[in-house]
Amino acid sequence: RKLPQAQRDTAWDKQHAWAAERARRLVADFGGFYTKLGQITGTCSHLMPPEWVEALSETMENNAPVQFQIIRKILLKELKISSLEEIFQDFDEIPVATASVAQVHKAKLRKDGTIVAVKVNLGRKKLIMSDVHTMRTQSIRAKKMGLDAGLDMPTIMEAYERVVPEEFDFEKEAQKIHRCHDILQRNQLDHLLLIPQVFHATRNCLIMSWIHGPKFSQLFIQKDADVTAFFEQVHTTPSKVFSVLHRAYGAMLFDPSGNSIIHCDPHPGNLKLAPDGRIALLDFGQTKQLSPRLITGCARACVAMARGDIQGLSQAINALDEFTLIGGSPTAWALISYTFFDTRWTPLADVNIYDLDRSILARGGGFERNSADAFPLMRVSILMRGLMNRCGLHDVSMIDAWEPYALRYLTCNSIQPSHRMTKIIPITHLRRARRRLKSAAYSILPDSVLAYFLFGDTNNSDYLATLRKLQRQGQQEQLAGRSAAIAAGAH
Repeated sequence: RKLPQAQRDTAWDKQHAWAAERARRLVADFGGFYTKLGQITGTCSHLMPPEWVEALSETMENNAPVQFQIIRKILLKELKISSLEEIFQDFDEIPVATASVAQVHKAKLRKDGTIVAVKVNLGRKKLIMSDVHTMRTQSIRAKKMGLDAGLDMPTIMEAYERVVPEEFDFEKEAQKIHRCHDILQRNQLDHLLLIPQVFHATRNCLIMSWIHGPKFSQLFIQKDADVTAFFEQVHTTPSKVFSVLHRAYGAMLFDPSGNSIIHCDPHPGNLKLAPDGRIALLDFGQTKQLSPRLITGCARACVAMARGDIQGLSQAINALDEFTLIGGSPTAWALISYTFFDTRWTPLADVNIYDLDRSILARGGGFERNSADAFPLMRVSILMRGLMNRCGLHDVSMIDAWEPYALRYLTCNSIQPSHRMTKIIPITHLRRARRRLKSAAYSILPDSVLAYFLFGDTNNSDYLATLRKLQRQGQQEQLAGRSAAIAAGAH
């Protein structure tokens, strides 16, 4: 801390590069559930240092394949055939993807020549659940030592214990795909979002339509990938793509028929750009049905967030009784909600959760009790924000896209939504505040300042005074860094 900021940054860059490479090796060696952690960490370009994102993004695709002899044996047993040629005209023995749970091969059906994706269960349930149980035990110890970044990691690991086992049952996954198809069709979104068509499913084998197009993981694996060119190849833009994704997730979550379902795993390896311009969503293993009580609470909170009603948001969260925030005021709840359950920018949006200088959660203002049931929504928000950050989108709100679906859900169930209307901070103010704060250090800001970032008040004296202080700190750190660089050059 005594070093100038520029020297501290250089030292941390070296440390991150050293540690990230070792973490990548660990994920590659251990596989299993560690692969899943690598995927989410490699996506969090807004939370993690670039060295970690670059190293762990490889875990999205670059996993050791299982020998084809084993895959063939599983398929013959599941499909009750003596030879693959009975069903497939062609079958590519080299997998297109290998993940922690399954391996995917490209094939052509004999009966009509349809190109299909064949997903094969690798039978690693015992291994992966052992990883999850081990990590939950370690997370309990970490929380007791104050090392879980204020997120209540034991509860998060409990959430994984609940959702991961269903990934190993492909018959259930097929049912989830059918339900998502139904929701998209009823909401007239199937012409914008593409999901696979299921041809055959057993517990360990899933045959689906093959979807052509590049995966979003290219943007993370290829360090110099051109984001604009990636989307222009199908004549679309990042804004249009994420608008569709947000609407689709709102429709899935707030389905008025009570058939709500949420795809919890939109990491870059599960998203494609189809040739016709549609976004393709893959891998429905981590798809969860939430309870009506939780959906109702989420709908109320969503409407309150979209309308800027921080009191209504606080009431909706307290009524759910799923979360407990250490010293949580309504404004603190708003900051946490907009950061971890939305995609618009907040002062915490691009702060490393373990940054003790800047993270309010890590410095004692975090979750005393998180929610295992609601964590899938937090996971979706974190992954979406990481994807959007890589694509240069920082001021687009997922919650705003969800509001019409949340209102429809509440209306259909005769539930009164929030009525208070507060003007949300204008996007121009948001961008200006983001630019000013991005390089400035800060610790815990007053509630009045946090409220400005969420709802805007250009006459707020606390905000203006604090912002000027932060600007002075940033200027002093930059000056100290330049002086250190000049001194180093002189030697």
